Amino acid sequence: MNLDNLSASYDVFLKSINLSLEFLETPGSNKVGCLLSLSGKAINLAIYEMYVRKDFSGARCQFYTAALENAYLHNNFEKGKYASSYIYDNHRTFCYPVLSDNSKLVRYYTKYKDTFEKTFAGDFGTAIQAVITADDELLAAVITRLEKHVSGKTWEKQLAGCVPAFKGLQTNNYVQLEEGIQELLKKHPKQEHTPAASTLFSLEATTLAKLGVLKGMDVKIDNPLIPAEMLITQETTGCEVFDFLQDLHQTL
Repeated sequence: MNLDNLSASYDVFLKSINLSLEFLETPGSNKVGCLLSLSGKAINLAIYEMYVRKDFSGARCQFYTAALENAYLHNNFEKGKYASSYIYDNHRTFCYPVLSDNSKLVRYYTKYKDTFEKTFAGDFGTAIQAVITADDELLAAVITRLEKHVSGKTWEKQLAGCVPAFKGLQTNNYVQLEEGIQELLKKHPKQEHTPAASTLFSLEATTLAKLGVLKGMDVKIDNPLIPAEMLITQETTGCEVFDFLQDLHQTL
């Protein structure tokens, strides 16, 4: 999807969100599916805010909304012991609070624990948690598992750059962090993305770069897939959220 298509899709995004909200309130509807759909649409709007409107505060609020929706899904529809929790099902889930720039939400996401199978998605999320909490022992263990995940022939190999990036974050080695991010950017066309992100935005690379900033590194990567404005630390407040998210929003 190019910028023209993204701009033209704005009204479609809004109508789709309103439809999902209606389904969410409908008795007997697939509420899990509605919530998963809503969080994905919030990311589409975040990309729209960044690349079309150049409203990075608005983009942060959309990441905030997506993170709240995933937390709400996990808290209210947890699958139980026979499957990984919803919060760890998608490796991108833990990117959203980081890019929201809301420190309370970021801390809230550190409370979750992956207690099921150590999948790539779960380990990627756990690695982000470990960076945020400065748990180097946990991060070292997770990096070892991530190395195994990306060594095969499955889709995870296209995200192998996360390994040197997390190692750089673990040791405060900017050269290693940038090496991993550049590898992710190089493989971006081969990774699985939504149409809005496919040619415009790297969620993983931007998140890892932002984690470097949060650790005090002077991160400077000149690539349109990483909006420089999103690497500026700017505490997000005042985001409007849907009614069903108000209780969670107020508890942060």
